Amino acid sequence: MPACGNKFIKDGMKKIIFNSVLIALALSLLLPARTARAAGKTYYVATNGKDSNAGTQAAPWRTIQKAANVAAAGDTVYVRGGTYHEKVIVKNSGAAGNYITFSSYPGETAVVDVRDIKMENYHEGGFTVNQKSYVQIVGFRIVNSNSTDNGGFGIVCVQSDHCNVKNNQTYNTYRSGIMIRSSSNVIVEGNDVELANHDGNQEMLAISGSEFVTVLNNRVHDGGSGAQGGEGISVYYGSRDVLVKGNEVFRGPRVGIYVDAYQGNGYNITIDGNFVHENQRSGISIEAEKRGYGLNNIVVVNNIVYKNATSGILLGNWGHGTLNNIFIVNNTVVQNGSEGGGGIGLWNNRAKNVVVRNNLLSQNTQFTIQINGTPPSETTITNNLLDGFRNLSGETRGTNYVTGAPRFVNVSASDFRLDAASPAINAGTGADAPKRDFADAPRPNDSKWDIGAYEFSGTAVTPAVVFSDNFNAAFKGWTKTGKVVWSAAAPRIGPRSVRLAGNASISRVVSTQGYENLKLTVYLGAASYENKETLQLSWWDGSAWKPLMTIKNGSPRENGKLNRLTFILPAAAANRADFKIRIRQSGADAADYGYVDSIQLTGTPIP
Repeated sequence: MPACGNKFIKDGMKKIIFNSVLIALALSLLLPARTARAAGKTYYVATNGKDSNAGTQAAPWRTIQKAANVAAAGDTVYVRGGTYHEKVIVKNSGAAGNYITFSSYPGETAVVDVRDIKMENYHEGGFTVNQKSYVQIVGFRIVNSNSTDNGGFGIVCVQSDHCNVKNNQTYNTYRSGIMIRSSSNVIVEGNDVELANHDGNQEMLAISGSEFVTVLNNRVHDGGSGAQGGEGISVYYGSRDVLVKGNEVFRGPRVGIYVDAYQGNGYNITIDGNFVHENQRSGISIEAEKRGYGLNNIVVVNNIVYKNATSGILLGNWGHGTLNNIFIVNNTVVQNGSEGGGGIGLWNNRAKNVVVRNNLLSQNTQFTIQINGTPPSETTITNNLLDGFRNLSGETRGTNYVTGAPRFVNVSASDFRLDAASPAINAGTGADAPKRDFADAPRPNDSKWDIGAYEFSGTAVTPAVVFSDNFNAAFKGWTKTGKVVWSAAAPRIGPRSVRLAGNASISRVVSTQGYENLKLTVYLGAASYENKETLQLSWWDGSAWKPLMTIKNGSPRENGKLNRLTFILPAAAANRADFKIRIRQSGADAADYGYVDSIQLTGTPIP
């Protein structure tokens, strides 16, 4: 299938967040996360054992397959450390509350090396659970599954239910390290998948046509060539009710995390709190490739998407199916697009009800948020932080946006928490926001929501007033051109305001030295405009005036009133002795008016 795609997640940072659409799903998936065991027989396998033995600790079997032939509901098979040159096919099912457990002996690692071992069926690997129930595989290292005809997987659960795959390592597999196919009630937790898809097809960790699946706290990284596949974590083929949470997906040959309908309708899929970085294509992609199928209720929330070669988060344009109800909320998307691409790309012209809220986008190469196919009428884009807006065709700021450097604690150390002066603090919205953040901290921390994957948990720096003038007591300190009147006539906020008639302007030097994260609030309005008459608010960057707002004939603020406007100024406005503000009316005759009142500039002290 096509796709665009340092240990970071530390102890104590296990992430649990819920979107309102999927809260019941998330709870049902996470409740059974502990290893399920019941009283039963315990068997042992060791490299010095014999299959003719009794399978006790004193007289262990030699092969894991011998144990797989015998173990029944409630039994546990402990495999001592060492290398076992075999494939393992589970023969029996457990029962509710009585799993069959295959586990490396505590404190030891059993290695299953399947190099050059023939496999009979396509969905076969080092460990295969086929049409079985209540089986778990814990703590093995499966290597060298290099069969290129049939098989070639690491661990496979196919047409099975209640199959738990926990704390295993897979390395050098021709196809997927872990494949969950046509199965239900599955937990894939704490595994390390490396060098999967080593010249073969499929994905590194694949959830295919399955339901009620939790993919939790896995590391999926350093894939093979990906000539025929190679996405990091893929949820597709009509999978539903899937939670992909707390995983680290990095240095893969394709997309980091891919959601696709393919040949089946997929729905209720949450991509939550993952760290997706340095993949050779996009970080997270969503598409419905096959005509007649679609995705519905896809939630991408609280992810950190960093330094992927193309886009950070992408609604793809290479398929034919439908996308409905796509929520991209509170993600941190940083420095993506080294090979072409940007932050969040809405490229799918079949998508409906796409919500992009509270995302932090910083220094992505070609764009912050770009609409390039998705109907604008089907998008809600609001309360995002945009650091590095590029003005690319289709690039949009949305509404209630914030600009400026995000002020991370330490990007070079992959620490994307917000520092106390970040403009992302308290700039988000509660609509569609998750209840927890990337680090499992509650949202909101106070009464307001933050932008990005992290909710700030300390005490934010209180902005200081850098400059303020309400024009009530006097009108001085401003440079005037044309007819400028200090006026007691309406409209006004207090006793006085400023009125510009005809071609006129006011400007003023306001030093911003020692301050950053500048916010300008001003009341502006105009009346009786015609043709090319305009009122423009600008700031001086040391070499040119930079427009912030232009009111012209027919615009909503050409209403004869004073309209409150707020602007987050670019980083270039900070710490300047020559910062200026200007309001200029141009192209107007003497009977046309612009109005100004109550200007305030705030900022945070530079540390």
